[in-house]
Amino acid sequence: MDALAPAGIDPREFLLMRFVAASEGQSQQALAERLAVPASRMVALVDHLEEAGLVERRPDAEDRRVRGLHLTRKGRAVLEKAGKIAIDHETRICAGINRDEREQLIDLLQKLQAGQTELRGVHPGLGTHPWRNS
Repeated sequence: MDALAPAGIDPREFLLMRFVAASEGQSQQALAERLAVPASRMVALVDHLEEAGLVERRPDAEDRRVRGLHLTRKGRAVLEKAGKIAIDHETRICAGINRDEREQLIDLLQKLQAGQTELRGVHPGLGTHPWRNS
């Protein structure tokens, strides 16, 4: 989504950062499994976010072999900006329908999504492309 360009991230990075924020400290491997992202793609994606100063890997307190993912202060600011952009984008797209129609649309899209990805609330295209194509 080009709309995220002002935040400096793409939809894949936005998705991963949302999952990191929701489960601070979870391992890269656990997130890769949850998102159905091949390990090699997850490493590259996290490396990129880490180089950008948005995410950091920290040793787990209970198992020092495991490194948990955490958003940095900069990462939180970027995620907040991207979230506002996404809300504004959705608001513009849905401007021609009322609240009930919007809720109905979301329900219908979630029904369609169920057969596309196991990740509730994630756009089906983000669950399959481009991670699974590599």
